[in-house]
Amino acid sequence: MFWVICYHLATSNCALRDPTGFEKYNRQITHISTLLSISTNMYTHPGLVWLFLMPCMFGYVQVLLMSGTYKLLSDGQNLRGKFVEYLYVSTSQACGLQCSKQDNCIGFAVVSNVCNIAQAGPNSTFMVPDINTVAWVRRFRRYPQSCLDVKYWHKGAMSGNYWILINGTDKPVEVYCDMSTASGGWTLVWSYGFTNYSNFADDANAVEPIPSSGWTTGTTNVEISKTIPRNPETHGAMEFTLWAEIGKNFLIRSNINNEYLCTPGTGSITEAQSGNISCSLVNDVVQNECTTTPNYYKTNVGCGPALIRANKLSYYWDGYTIINWPTHDPCGENKENHKKGVNNPGGQLYLSDYPTSCEEIKTIYPLVQSGYYMVLNPIYSNFTEVYCVH
Repeated sequence: MFWVICYHLATSNCALRDPTGFEKYNRQITHISTLLSISTNMYTHPGLVWLFLMPCMFGYVQVLLMSGTYKLLSDGQNLRGKFVEYLYVSTSQACGLQCSKQDNCIGFAVVSNVCNIAQAGPNSTFMVPDINTVAWVRRFRRYPQSCLDVKYWHKGAMSGNYWILINGTDKPVEVYCDMSTASGGWTLVWSYGFTNYSNFADDANAVEPIPSSGWTTGTTNVEISKTIPRNPETHGAMEFTLWAEIGKNFLIRSNINNEYLCTPGTGSITEAQSGNISCSLVNDVVQNECTTTPNYYKTNVGCGPALIRANKLSYYWDGYTIINWPTHDPCGENKENHKKGVNNPGGQLYLSDYPTSCEEIKTIYPLVQSGYYMVLNPIYSNFTEVYCVH
């Protein structure tokens, strides 16, 4: 029985990883506890079980520390954080267990058997590994909360599916991340098609599906979705109440209209607030010499929200198949200037909350190294590459 449990513990570290490679430490500990409870039921003296399992447990914890949950820092690398706990420990593994119990622990250092827990926050100091100090940095202290987290945690991450844990929820979800357009780090929250693309200006044409309640006060009769789209070609929408947790900046993509990156002003798409927005052209899809960008977001133009410039529609997400039609006009003239003859026509909405300065990057992602990063200019909705010293 001992060897069976040891083998199971040793191999479960890989088996319990989710598809993105982010470990959820609590799931592993729960798994261990379950195995131990099964074992103790088989013996009259539970203490004997612990006696046999301790070597295996030590090996398993060591696997946790060495396999990606933590990374050992070498000479010249610093652990920066707010050191808030000092405990006496006999091993580095024991200190790692203390760190793993805290969501905001970003690493730990053991100095002459004293465990120092590092948390993200102001008044950070440095712990420099030396002959008397062993320091570890926590690579993934929790699931990422958005694709932007994935971008900063996984340097070089490609576009595709990742698991995130949206703030305020208790269950990870799989989302699609665009890691190439507009500097990457965009979470797909809505993908839609059209009910009558071939007769675009017909009243029977609308976008479908549409997001859930709160998205608009307009009259709609098309399908409402709360199913997160797994890729740009799969139609669906994340529940609208969660959008604000992903980010306030939005990227609108379409294969029949030009694509824009927009930042909120008095108007906000995630807060369902009409008002001014700032947008920049990301991709000239139609290529008809129209480079007009919208500058106003309106939550209800009768049958859905719209992106507008000079009272003319650029994007109109009409969700009613009785009157009106879903304008997708790159010229912002509320006309049929969209791209014609497209297979699988539709559009996608992505969200992100890009930092606007090096200080924001350092605050949100305290473990990133000094180097060049993209920061968002909210006034012009464009990116600037800057060098950040961390």
